Amino acid sequence: MTMRYRTLIPSFVIASLVLVWAGCDSFLEPEPKSFSTTANFYTQPSDFEQAINGVYVQLRNLTDGDPYINATDRRAHTLTKHFDVNLPHTVSGDPQTDEFTMVASNGNSIDLWGNTYDLVKEANVVINRIEEVEFEDGAQKSRIVGEAKFMRAFAYWFAVQTWGGVPIVLQDARTPAEGIPEGGRASAEAVYQQIITDLQDAIAGLPVSYAGGQAGRITRGAAKFLLGRTYLLTEDYPSALSEFEDLDGGEFSYMLLDDYREVFNPANKNNAESILEIQYNPGLAGQGDWDVFNDILPINAGEALLPPERPVFVPNGNILPTPDIIDSYETGDERFEGSIAWFIDPENSSFPEVAWPEGNLATSTAPGDSIPYLHKYFWPGQVTSSGEPLNNRILFRFADVLLSAAEAHWRLGEPGPAETYLNRVRARADLGPVDLSNYTGEWTGDALGDAILQERSIELLAEGHMWLDLKRFGSDVAIRVMEAHGERFKARDNKVTADMYLIEDYKLLYPIPPGDIELADLEQNPGW
Repeated sequence: MTMRYRTLIPSFVIASLVLVWAGCDSFLEPEPKSFSTTANFYTQPSDFEQAINGVYVQLRNLTDGDPYINATDRRAHTLTKHFDVNLPHTVSGDPQTDEFTMVASNGNSIDLWGNTYDLVKEANVVINRIEEVEFEDGAQKSRIVGEAKFMRAFAYWFAVQTWGGVPIVLQDARTPAEGIPEGGRASAEAVYQQIITDLQDAIAGLPVSYAGGQAGRITRGAAKFLLGRTYLLTEDYPSALSEFEDLDGGEFSYMLLDDYREVFNPANKNNAESILEIQYNPGLAGQGDWDVFNDILPINAGEALLPPERPVFVPNGNILPTPDIIDSYETGDERFEGSIAWFIDPENSSFPEVAWPEGNLATSTAPGDSIPYLHKYFWPGQVTSSGEPLNNRILFRFADVLLSAAEAHWRLGEPGPAETYLNRVRARADLGPVDLSNYTGEWTGDALGDAILQERSIELLAEGHMWLDLKRFGSDVAIRVMEAHGERFKARDNKVTADMYLIEDYKLLYPIPPGDIELADLEQNPGW
């Protein structure tokens, strides 16, 4: 029996986790617990406060790390991994996903499947068992259910975009036999309908905001935003637009911050632009940190760029901006310096896939001495006494509401309002109204569609959207963009082989993990 299918099978272990979710010490108290266990624990409201905190931990587990970055962002043309020049690109699961050479047993897909269904499982425990307990405070019960249904919806929202139709598991499995879903994989349409149902329920029970130390919990705005994004995927554009417009005023106080870079300042967590952040605070016992220095710094930059409190190590360079995205910034865009900085070292010429100025293999021109990294996440002054970064990871923010509303208007054939929403985001970057003569429509077949997609690639760089965006705009768009990206990489990097960036329709979805196919009698995605 594959261990990966543990995600649908209850462990019957109460695992107290010292992990905490908050940006300050009053959030999620009592401590979170993650458990699929016998029912005798769930007898009072405080038990469910601990249980829902455990579901937050599972949400963090899903969105934390390389597999999620690969599946949501790094497969696109905007990010790359700083590979060791002495190693071939296919030494691990990450390059396979980035360069479209992955196989069905790729570990990224297996890990993500497990983490996704762990989140479903823990949410189901809360949703199913809370009905058996009386609450004096009905709002507390509604809020907990809303949080759990949002997180179950998020798990399926991610899953359906990554694998297509997946098993829908809604019951709290209390025996191993109950953990194996009946009926195999549901259709993508059925998964989307379940997401919509969960989010509509969540909206009814969630508050607009939280006070003090509870900031960072899931709000009604987060559920409405995810619902709108789901409607975009189902091509229900009027409903999508309605959700986005609701978030732009009224009972919601979201706004663009004046300074783009300040959105990501660890001293400014859960700010007015933020809709949902994954919370970290390594200064509190066991809460953990997003190891952002490991992710964003080039592999040879540790000694030069790590804060003095942090022991020097070799970063992985998991998310570096690509030449494609750097070349696409408009002159005067303030987001460039807010997003990109340069590590300068003569030895950087050894890394032609990321070093600047651009080299030319055909003419034996060496690349330059500069490697870009993500300045938006580089806050070396915001660390603990031992050098751990204090960054949160932002999942959703108000700029995306505006860009999503622009997309919905565009798809409805309403270019005027689409440009209005688009220009609100551009204005913060000190850019004038969009000039559609600068866009050829080579991506989407329409200049305004290209402008919206381009604006998303700049504004939301490395925030977990671009690969999903390309697919939502159309499989032909994703393939066209990535084939062009592959050709540019091949021209820069002699390690890129002929089988890399050969993108076919079936590669737009991940393979179902083979062990889960065998255990639950699931059908594999075609082509794998």
